[in-house]
Amino acid sequence: MKKTEKIWNNLYKNYEKNKPLGIQYPTEAFVIFVSNLKKDKINYFEDLGREYSLRNYHNGKALEIGFGSIANLLMLRDKGFDCYGAEVSREAIKRGNKIIKERNLTKISLKLIKNSKLLYKKNNFDLISGFQSIYYNLNLNKFINSEVYNILKPGGKFIFSFFANDHSYTKYISRYRDNIYYFNNSHPNKRLHGCKFYFFKSKKDLLSHFKSFKKINFFETKSNQTIFKENWWFVTGEK
Repeated sequence: MKKTEKIWNNLYKNYEKNKPLGIQYPTEAFVIFVSNLKKDKINYFEDLGREYSLRNYHNGKALEIGFGSIANLLMLRDKGFDCYGAEVSREAIKRGNKIIKERNLTKISLKLIKNSKLLYKKNNFDLISGFQSIYYNLNLNKFINSEVYNILKPGGKFIFSFFANDHSYTKYISRYRDNIYYFNNSHPNKRLHGCKFYFFKSKKDLLSHFKSFKKINFFETKSNQTIFKENWWFVTGEK
């Protein structure tokens, strides 16, 4: 992880000075996921008179792994969660804490990930998320089924995103070993050259890494609004 940590720290340190990192607004798929946590999946439209309350007024603890900016944490806070963010980048934590202090925000706490360890109490979180992040952990199976599993409460939910096998970035990767790849020197974003990550060529291979959990669900999003096809695979489930 040390090489990856260095790449992301350098990338964030050179980001536009005194500005928030990464996304400015929360991830759309995550907003939909959180807004439907309390909805009845069978009688989906049996919510007359409770439409807003079911989408909001949550409680409990939510953790985002690799938060980058704190946009998703702000959304979770607005919906009622006590929010926690974990990052490998000290710069991300520094800039996130700056926003928290400037806005005098409560219910958001940020912490550094050290040696791929999520340093939180066992059975602590009601919700754990990670977008474009956890696959940078090269011992991913252990991270998911040990680190994430241990700190998620029984009945707690999770949602994670991964590169789809037809994401444009997959044109610029080379195999390191097994399921570990890296962005080679053909990648148009030079700041990512050499960055290793865990990559799945199939949905079956991806889902095999969530054997400790139940109620596993898979969905995908596709977008070609930019010069890239930004296609993502998502996995959700429950402990």
